[in-house]
Amino acid sequence: MARGPSRHEAFLKDRIETSFGEGLGYWSIFPKAQPDQFAGWILLIPYDDVGPEIEIGWRLCRSTWGKGFAAEAIRPIVEHAFHTLGPHPYCR
Repeated sequence: MARGPSRHEAFLKDRIETSFGEGLGYWSIFPKAQPDQFAGWILLIPYDDVGPEIEIGWRLCRSTWGKGFAAEAIRPIVEHAFHTLGPHPYCR
């Protein structure tokens, strides 16, 4: 099994291309000041990939930690979740 960046890239590509249902999935984060620099991702998926609970999460490159990227990126995803899924009783 591949290790390191190539393994991570394959994992992320698979997750981005997977259909988790309408309004759900992974979104990439790119800084406004450096739009060609991948900063991480936000996810809105069924908890443990099966649900019915919905998980909201993120993973950021270490170089972006403490700079407000997570807070700025999560706001539109939470808004999207409530508009697309409604106030879901199983949000964790």
